[in-house]
Amino acid sequence: MPADLRRHLAVRDGTCRFPGCGRPAARCDTDHVTAFVDGGATDAANLLHLCRRQHRLKHETSWCVRVDQRTHDAVWTSPTGRQHVVPPAVVVGGDPPKGSPPTSPPPTSPPPTGNRDGTGPPPF
Repeated sequence: MPADLRRHLAVRDGTCRFPGCGRPAARCDTDHVTAFVDGGATDAANLLHLCRRQHRLKHETSWCVRVDQRTHDAVWTSPTGRQHVVPPAVVVGGDPPKGSPPTSPPPTSPPPTGNRDGTGPPPF
């Protein structure tokens, strides 16, 4: 997997994309939503981070996942049919084409300084 795609996924996902799991993406596997052997592409639209435990759960039980291509939400369906939506940590303006560098989030404004009326240094 290209390094730029790996970075893009780590920023987008932030953590394991299984409901309720907060393991950092850096300590997770990247998993094909649609398996590579079934024609799934190795691109941002078909990959997400899963910790090893949830990765195995996905493959060994009837939990299934799809990714909403508009919102990038991971939509999980439990064995009982209940749906759980896990949004991405960051939406970076769309998934990059294969081999393209990821887009950067917009710059943020620095926090205001001074008093509430904008004059002078902070009152502490």
